[in-house]
Amino acid sequence: MGKIFNRSSIREIEDILHIYMSDYLNTIPKHLKNGYSRNGLIKKIFFIVHSFLFDTYIFFYKKNKNLSDKWVFYLSMNNYDSTRFLEKEIKDIEFYFPKTNFHTSSHEKFGKSIYYKRKYLYDLLFPVFFIFYLIHCNTKKLAIERFDSIYHCFGIYFESIRILKKQKPSVIIFSNDHLITSRSLIKAAKTLNIKTVYIQHASISKFFPKLDFGLALLDGKNTYDIYKNIGKIYSKVEFIGMPKFDDYCNLINYSDKLTVIGIAYNEVDDIKIVAELIHELKNHFLDKKLIVRKHPNDTRILNTEQLASISNPKEESSFEFLKKIDLLISCESSIHLEATLLNVVSVYYKLNNNNIYDYYGYIKNDLIEEVEDIKELNLLIKKLSFSRPNVINRAKYYNCTINTPDFGNSKKLAVRKILEYTKQ
Repeated sequence: MGKIFNRSSIREIEDILHIYMSDYLNTIPKHLKNGYSRNGLIKKIFFIVHSFLFDTYIFFYKKNKNLSDKWVFYLSMNNYDSTRFLEKEIKDIEFYFPKTNFHTSSHEKFGKSIYYKRKYLYDLLFPVFFIFYLIHCNTKKLAIERFDSIYHCFGIYFESIRILKKQKPSVIIFSNDHLITSRSLIKAAKTLNIKTVYIQHASISKFFPKLDFGLALLDGKNTYDIYKNIGKIYSKVEFIGMPKFDDYCNLINYSDKLTVIGIAYNEVDDIKIVAELIHELKNHFLDKKLIVRKHPNDTRILNTEQLASISNPKEESSFEFLKKIDLLISCESSIHLEATLLNVVSVYYKLNNNNIYDYYGYIKNDLIEEVEDIKELNLLIKKLSFSRPNVINRAKYYNCTINTPDFGNSKKLAVRKILEYTKQ
């Protein structure tokens, strides 16, 4: 108990909850905040009750079998897609995902479950711990407001320590460094001197936690600069480019024609604005084909099938979508970078009424074009219809392998760096 009820435990949990207690939650729509801290007291209590029932079920009916020596820990399909190449290249490696609720996600079939078997016991201790937390934490107001996140983190963190003590993996590979389950395992591994590797799977922002792995494999200088501005970097950093792009580097679009326009939107965007944009483009550019793609987590229905083709994110990757188009229109999304890597001109167009602007810094760093309204967008499309420029070199700051012999070989580079690190 002494290890739980001390100030160092409070500091560890505060660090795990970095993004949950930051201003990041004030920059996203209300419905997205629910994934970090539930909206309203009733929803928070419902989450805790649901979690407690699941943890009780796990305590009595499930257990972890002997796990492998080398882990890849993933939370989503995007995480899995960014690291699955390791399965063929590194012996004795297994993919694991945290099982924390009754819901079954599509990505679970690609890995094995990790059960937090004794989280149930920490759930029972939480009321006492929360009082202790409030006395010693640095963010009392936010702690009260987001107590459901602290509840979830409390059991996950201490269970992660117990699981690692028992399983004793030699290395754990992550592609997420800011959500509770991954950060808890990162902290636990560091406490137990277990080697950790981070493979970047998407663009990051100033709201992310400090870079704190044994080895961090980053896409390029942009990511490093952002982490450097966040705080001291504790990792050995290697630049490897973007492994998931390797399979598509031979599909770069060097055509100077603009015949297909793509629109990508996500949960942050207003679906009415997206529909209006599709109607406007169809009215102004009858000779252009439109393809629309939503984020894989967006369950809303657009109802514009008669005006545009639909790219199903569950059936084709973002790169499969991008290789079909000559121009991308999107708002706050890392798909802008992926488009530029395929030499597809990418345009920032406001698809929502939020206060977020240039979250990833793509406009600031001259990666993409920006238009303020539909009139300006129409003028740009007309201009690009006469001559579509090459833009891939704009991404050099984000992908260090562009114009080098390593271009298209990021997977091999990643495997080599990981094997060198694990043999040390």
